[in-house]
Amino acid sequence: MTGPLPAKTRFADLLKEHPGLTTAQLINSNNLPLDDIKSGAIDVTTEPILPKRADVVVIGAGVAGLLYAIHLKRIMPEASIVVLERSTGPTYKIGESTLSPFSRFSVSDIMSVAYMLRLFHLKDGLDFVHVDEEGKSVEYQDIGGVDYSFQIERKVSELLLTLKAQRAGIKVFYGVGVNGRTSNFTADDEKTVRFNYRASSFKTASPPNKLARMPLDILPAQAADAARAATRLFSLEQSVDESSDMHTSPAEQSQTPAKRGWLGKLLRTFHGDTANTVAPSYIKAQVIADASGLTHTAVQNFGEIKKFDGMNFDAYWAYFKEDVRKEETELKDWMYCGTNHICFKDGWSWWIRLISWEKSERANLMDLITYLLENDEAGVPDSLIPPIATLSTQFNCPFEQIVSIGFTLRTESVPSLSNAPYVPSTASENEKRFWGVVHKYPVVERILRDSGRYEVIPNHYGPLLGTYQARKAMSFYRTVIAGPGWFALGNASGFTSPLFSPGINLIALPQAVLAATLTRKRLRNESSPEEVAEEYQACMADKHIPGMRDMDVLLNSMFRDPRFFMAIFPIMLGNMLGNISKNYTHGYSLAEIGWGLGCSTPLFKSFIAEVFPLIMGPPNTVIADEVADKVQEICNRYKKTIVESYSHATKYARIFRHLDDEINHDPNKEARTPGKFGGRRCTACFHANPQERAMCICCGAEMVALTMTKTVGGVGEAVFCSVTKSGLDDIVEERPLAAARAGQQPPIAGVA
Repeated sequence: MTGPLPAKTRFADLLKEHPGLTTAQLINSNNLPLDDIKSGAIDVTTEPILPKRADVVVIGAGVAGLLYAIHLKRIMPEASIVVLERSTGPTYKIGESTLSPFSRFSVSDIMSVAYMLRLFHLKDGLDFVHVDEEGKSVEYQDIGGVDYSFQIERKVSELLLTLKAQRAGIKVFYGVGVNGRTSNFTADDEKTVRFNYRASSFKTASPPNKLARMPLDILPAQAADAARAATRLFSLEQSVDESSDMHTSPAEQSQTPAKRGWLGKLLRTFHGDTANTVAPSYIKAQVIADASGLTHTAVQNFGEIKKFDGMNFDAYWAYFKEDVRKEETELKDWMYCGTNHICFKDGWSWWIRLISWEKSERANLMDLITYLLENDEAGVPDSLIPPIATLSTQFNCPFEQIVSIGFTLRTESVPSLSNAPYVPSTASENEKRFWGVVHKYPVVERILRDSGRYEVIPNHYGPLLGTYQARKAMSFYRTVIAGPGWFALGNASGFTSPLFSPGINLIALPQAVLAATLTRKRLRNESSPEEVAEEYQACMADKHIPGMRDMDVLLNSMFRDPRFFMAIFPIMLGNMLGNISKNYTHGYSLAEIGWGLGCSTPLFKSFIAEVFPLIMGPPNTVIADEVADKVQEICNRYKKTIVESYSHATKYARIFRHLDDEINHDPNKEARTPGKFGGRRCTACFHANPQERAMCICCGAEMVALTMTKTVGGVGEAVFCSVTKSGLDDIVEERPLAAARAGQQPPIAGVA
């Protein structure tokens, strides 16, 4: 290979030729042959004509729905798949951190790691710091060196997945909303999915309504509740003749009334329709995947939504600029190339560094992503691909380095937060809550406010979202998430808590892979619809999501006291790493579906049965010494069991900075034993890079080659070593990328 494939500007050129195209029209054009568009045989300025039948219809083009569609297409290329998304384009969402499973899925199904890092920030593990209200106690735990993963801007990740899906032959349509009340999801043979073309998504010569970009899950609570209520009270859809072989053009269909009272106007506004909604059409399909998030489009017809018993969580967050050249002296390894967390008795915080492409034109960004996908699929070595800064200039896509900073709090702690004296009384509730947490914990306040290192970015994702955002009482589950011929994926099925990023990595991803595997069985008549639904329900609703909930309760209970934090964390992480190492492959393994960070293992179940009665309680309760001693005694016993159970597997000293191979805390250990994976920062631009890179993936500067002797982290400690087989790779046979993409995976383990 003498060089990369030539860059193309399909989408930028199309927008120049049709400057009135909406985002939906631009993305939907990628479903069509370029030659037909250029010749005028297809008019991209009108609403798309959708097929009347498909094997599978996916409701929602978020991460969960697209992961499912992409994986199903890879393991069953003959399947016809249609994805319908009501928004005019990928929308803002929180949930920006990924773990090793997502990285390995990316290798086999999306794009190789080095190419992904041209769009997203490197993540090499997670750092945890526990602090108290007095600012005196600081304790450290961490995990890393397992694999490279990413800190992602969600709008860009969903745009990438959309373009990848379309390249695979999956039809992805934006601006098409499904009506869950008038659709038929219970038919024995083919389901009927009724949809509307959202009028504002297909207007030309004027920009699309910005409200169309706002999903319900990030609307102000009252407006979101009203919009959901409107969805349940009435339908905007009309009937359609099902006898025709082809759909008539939506422009030829009758229009719904422009007004049906204030509630109808509100619903149409928040769904992106300020004037009217074009009358509906339908698609027949054998399998329906509901990945509509908190809208619960299909699954709302089955079972009910319930809150978990006990603790629930509120989250508050904003986006900041970071002066990376200011030295951080408050906490060790703060510039380590992973996700930072500061934990405290009321909850915990995330500090996620991101590459933000928010200022880039959508068409230009689509051309950049397509360039990366084409070269990766062609097998072009990433060393021939320009660094981020060069690609930014080449495709006219400006980017920024920003930090997502947020706090997840136990709901009972929120009312006790006092206002910070530096926050004006006129500030929003979200802003007051955010800085109330900061003010309560001196270490957090010194880092975020007093150090001069961080500066809040006003309205980074637009004034409608605002500077400070919130999501309240976020933990819930649905009682029924599968039935004959349908599945619920991602937030349509439930959500626990953001810690360890379960939304993408531990709910959406395993659900997508399992559902795709079961869909293939169904479409090939290897299992009945009832058998497929029962298997999915038993694995995900009855085991996996409850297991993730147990993990949340364990984590947030141990944050109540630093002694719990130091005793329990090594047990949880040791079980997690030891368990995954048995099934670790260079691609997402089906054996991981029931794993869930080790929360489905018998050892974990036994452990929480012993410690939960001791550690659970209100955040402000004082922990007696005898209780802390008893917890430590239990942990010491399980620590020995874990080391003996996984002695053949994980070299723990390579995974943890402060723990040895017996997962004991070593006060003199400040670095991981050198391994295959590690991050280091460029001394020129401070961007995080995989340790083996010779040139910075962001600015292109030469990286200094050194011998790995210290922790890979802050500037001055950045190191380089050659790639060697170590860490988890010691106990598996390394598979080439081609094998991972060919789907050579072990059988499902632990799935009912």
